Parts: sequence; C-alpha cells; structure tokens
Amino acid sequence: MREIQSYEERAASAADVSENLHTLYFRARNVLRSFWWIILLTTCLGVFVMAYLEFTKPANYESSASLILENYQINSSSNNVITEQFQLFGTIRETMGNPRLQNDAHNLLRVRRSDVKPEAVRITVERQPDAAIFIVKATGPKPDYTQLFLDALLETFKKFRKDSRGDAIGDAIKSRRDKLQAISVELENLEREFTLKHGEVSTAALEETTLSLTKETNILSNRINELTSQITLIKGLTLEQFISGGTTIFSDEPELIRGVFETASPYLEASKKLEDAKAEEKVFSVNLKPKHPKIIAFRSEIATLENRVNIHKANTQRKIEDLRSVLELRLAALTSQLTAKQDLYTQSNSKRSKFNAASRIIEERKMERDSLAKEIRDLELGQPNTPEIIRVMNSASPARTVPSQLATRILLGAFGGFFFGAGILFLLGYLDNRLVSADDIRRHFEHPVIGVIPSEQRSSAGQIELLKPRDRRHIFSEACRTLRSSILFLHPGTARPKVILVTSAVPDEGKSTIASNLAVSLALAHSRVILVDADLRRGRMHRVFPDVPKTPGLSEVILDPALNFQDHVKATNVENLSILPCGAYPERPGELFLSVRFEQVLAEIAKSYDYVVLDTAPILATDDTTGFAAKADAVIFTVRSSFTQMRQVRAAIDRLRLRGANIFGFVLNRVDLRGADYYYYNKYNKYYALAEDAAKRESSKAAETPPRS
Repeated sequence: MREIQSYEERAASAADVSENLHTLYFRARNVLRSFWWIILLTTCLGVFVMAYLEFTKPANYESSASLILENYQINSSSNNVITEQFQLFGTIRETMGNPRLQNDAHNLLRVRRSDVKPEAVRITVERQPDAAIFIVKATGPKPDYTQLFLDALLETFKKFRKDSRGDAIGDAIKSRRDKLQAISVELENLEREFTLKHGEVSTAALEETTLSLTKETNILSNRINELTSQITLIKGLTLEQFISGGTTIFSDEPELIRGVFETASPYLEASKKLEDAKAEEKVFSVNLKPKHPKIIAFRSEIATLENRVNIHKANTQRKIEDLRSVLELRLAALTSQLTAKQDLYTQSNSKRSKFNAASRIIEERKMERDSLAKEIRDLELGQPNTPEIIRVMNSASPARTVPSQLATRILLGAFGGFFFGAGILFLLGYLDNRLVSADDIRRHFEHPVIGVIPSEQRSSAGQIELLKPRDRRHIFSEACRTLRSSILFLHPGTARPKVILVTSAVPDEGKSTIASNLAVSLALAHSRVILVDADLRRGRMHRVFPDVPKTPGLSEVILDPALNFQDHVKATNVENLSILPCGAYPERPGELFLSVRFEQVLAEIAKSYDYVVLDTAPILATDDTTGFAAKADAVIFTVRSSFTQMRQVRAAIDRLRLRGANIFGFVLNRVDLRGADYYYYNKYNKYYALAEDAAKRESSKAAETPPRS
C-alpha cells in the first residue's frame, strides 16, 4: 500500500511540474507578446551606444614584445607542464600589471628621455598556445612613448625578477637553517629519551625474546588442547569403552593409566565369570525345573558374581574419576602458565612496538636533517649562478594603430541590449499577476474552478458563434457541457441553483458569452431557460441574438408595475430558450435593482422557468450587480485567461462577500488550447472527433446505397 501511495505521489508531483512549466511558458509568451518592443528597443540602444563609443574614442597604438622560458625543468606529466606554465603566465601577468612596477618604468623613462611627456599605457599579457612563449602588449595614445615604455617596463621586470630571485634564495636558506636547528634539537631530545627508556637493548634481542615466548605459548596451548580433549572423552565414554580405548587415549602417559587398568583387570575377570555362569544356567534351565538344586546353586553363584562385578566396577570408576581430577589439576596449572606467558608476550610485543616506533621517528628525523643540510649547501653553492628562466625574446616593436573593433562592439552591444531587455521582461513577468490557468485561481482563491472555456475564433463583429446541438467545436462544446454539469451536480444532496448570475471583475472578460452559452446548454438539456440581460448600461444580448430587439425589456418592466414581463420575453431559435433584453437605458440603473419591484419581477421569472440566467454588469465598473447579487442562488464569476489581474478579482470577490452573495465558483474563459488546462484533453479530443466523422460518413454511405431486392 505504501508503494502504491509513493507511486501516486511521484506521478502527481511530475504532473504538477509539467503543468507549472506550461503555465510559466504561456505567462512568458503573453509578456513577450505585449512588450516585445522593449527587447527591440534595448537591443538597438545597445548597438547605438557601443557604435558611438567606438567612433568617438581616440586612436590607440599598440607595441608588442615576447618573453620565452629557458632552462625550464619540470615533471614529465603533461598535466603538470600545463599547470606550471599557467602559474608562470599568471605570475608574469600580475607582475606586468602591478602599478608599482609600471610607475618604476615611467620614472626610468623620465630619467632617460626628459623630452617625452608621460602617457597612460595599458599592458596586457597573452600566452602562445602549445608554446612556452608569452606576448606582452602595450596600448597607448602616442606611438613613440608606447614603444619606449614597453622597453622600460621589460627592463624593470628583469631587474625585479633578479632582485626577487636573490631575496627568495636568501629567505629560503634562512628558513631551512631555522628548521634544521629545530630538527637537531628535537633529534637530541628523542635520542636522550630513547636511551633512558630502552638502554642498550637491541632490536635482535627483542625479536628473540618475542619468538621464544611465542614458541612456549604455542606448546602450552597444544598441551591444554590435548588435556581438554582427554577430559571430554573420559566424561563421554562408558566404562567398557574407556577400558577398550584407554591405552590409545593415554598412550603418551602410561603412568596415569596403569592404576586404572590394575583395578579394571579383576572387574573384567569377574564379568567374564558372570557371563559364563549365566550361560551355563541358561543351558541347564532348559531341562531342569527352577527349584532344582543345581539351578538354585547356579543362581546363588550368579548373585555372588554380580556383587563382585559391582564392587570391581565401582573401584574402577573411582580410579577413572581420580584420573579425571588429576587431568583437571594439570589443565588448571597449564592454563595459569599460559596466561602468564601471554602477559609476558603482550608486554614484550608492546615494548618492541614502542622501540621500533621510537627508532623509526629518530631515523626519519635524521633523514630530514640530512636533506635540509644538503638543500642549504646546494642553495649556498648555486646562489650567485642561479639561471633566469624568463628571457626577453623580442624587444618592443614599433607601435602601430590598433584596428577598429566596430563589428565586435556592435555585436556586444546587441547582446548586452538583448539580455538587458530580457531582464526587464523577466521583471515584468515576475510582477505580472494576471491569472493564466485554473491552477493560478486555485492557489489564490478558495472557490472552485467549475469551468474552463477555450478561446474560439470570433466573427468580424467580435462575436463567438453560440453553442449548437451538433457543434463541430468539440472542445468548446464539451467545456460548455462541463460547466453545465458542474453547476447542476457540484453539490449533491442540495437543491440545484435556479437563479444563476454571471458576472466578472472588469469589462471584456466574456461574461456575456459565458452566460449565453450556459443558457443554451441548459436549454439543450430539455429545461425551460430564460436569459435575462441585467446589464442595463451596456447590454449585449441583442447583439448575441440578432433577431432579438434591445427594447422593450427589463428596464421597462421594472419602471412600470402595470407591465407583465411575459409580454417582453422574446423567443429564440434555440428550443426551450427565451430572452428578456435589457431595454432602454434608464436614468438610475443601480436604484432599479434595489427596488421592491425588481424583486417581484425576479420572483415571477423564477416561477415561470426552470432556470434563470442573469447576464450582469462587471463588479468593478458599477455597483449595479453587487446590489442584487445576494438574490441569486449562485454567482458564477468569469475570469479571462492572461487578461484579468489577480488584484481585480480579489477586489470584486470582496465586494460580493460583503453583500452576502453566494459565490458558486470561477469560470476561466478564453484559455489557450496549448496551455496547461488543455494539455491532456487536446490529445484525446481528436479521437472522438475522428470517430464522429467516421460515423457521419458511414450514415451517408448507407443513405446513398440502394436496398437489395
């Protein structure tokens, strides 16, 4: 069961990740669709700025020189070669770029050429691939000064290397002498302590003692094992088995077994006589009666022999017990000796280990002392003649104009502008709180998502074709039916909502489309439905149903109590669906919905139809809807995907809660079919669409085929 739960949890987690990725993708696409011009603007701006800087910068001149590594001995491993060359490259680069060294070069050049004015020169160092050669480049505004400065810098670099090398060797000699002195003092202390602890003991003597103790311990262990086996056999053998095999068990110690066998001989003789007497008694008892004198004599003799056998047997067993006691005493003595020998062996082994460890430490310190002494001698002998491994291969070349980098600069500007614009878009996307998917609504609101309506193609007038009985828009029609089922069966066991109010937070979210298609889907389920256009300011139902006039309608019925709403209800081309249009624009629409007359009209409409669908004004646009939203059995809140902002929905929901409206759930409208909400449904919808097309083709073929006679 736990494995099944774990599998389901992993599957749900994978599905959540997939849906989140799809949501992020469409959110980013929406931001890019709205603000694509930002990336274009920042890219063009980056290109312009870099091009301007390239055209306005002063001309620069470049002089180059090369350095080569000589007398360079390193390990044969290629990895070590590359590593050490890169270390030298880093050293040269940092040294050449050091402000102090460059300042010394400027001062040297000022002393030699007082007529030359100092200029700022930039130094770069490059490494030749697959070679121990380094290129030093100087870039400056004056060609003559750039070349002269590079030569002065190389000269200063060589002097710095020479001084540093001498200082480094002196520091190395001093540090090694200090270390040699410390090791010598430590070695003297170790030798003194070794003499006090171990005296004149040698390694050979310790080894001989250990081997001797090992041999004695092995002998004792073997003897203890033999005695243990003999005692075990004595305990386990019967008297007869012991007598028959005793000479074999104790063949190496006949003195111990002699007393037992001296006692066992009478026992064996008496046992033999007893067996013979019993045999004779058995022979005579065949022909003689039990009370015959001869039989009685035999029985008397047998009884005497049995008593004698028991006495000899008891004596023999007592001798065997005495033998076992002797063996146990010997075993205890040998065990005590073995323990003593093992203690001596442990002490000897510990002493030998300490002796060897101390000797090893002393030898290591002696080797370290000798190595340091050799290093000091080598450094002292080689100090004046230490070769320089870095040599100037080519001095500074005549400075030449640095070629323009316009194409590179423009490319860098384009990349920089592009990524800057992408960063702005990322920030906008992060700050964007528009609701994209049903999962966004579930995360931020407690009310359920009862419908997800896909985006469909609109006509030139901006209208979406109404739902039809055999609608070819499979996904759209199924979404409308799902919304209908959610309203009717979301809360089983409770009364179905009769008066259904459809609203939204702001205009242009598709609430009128949702209301009209919901009414059509309810009517297609053989229910009497009336669609009431309750948006008295900007009613749209007369546009959704072109055959229905705008006036007279709801506003006239509310204003004139003498009018009957049935006189203004218009039939539609959808069976079981009627419409009450909004009517003429009244003077104060909000007050009409607060009147008692509106309550009476709404009650009369609810009595006459199975379902009443109210298309109302947006919550944040006017206060009309919130005035009568509590009178509806269910409020359906429409949210347009990638359009409605979360703060707008929250503000509208708060207003409805304050008025006591029954918010039934959300409908997410105009959802992209490629989004996360239709990611799986879109794949399987084609299966039913193809099946329906095949059924139609078969029915048409059947109609065209004449019946057989």
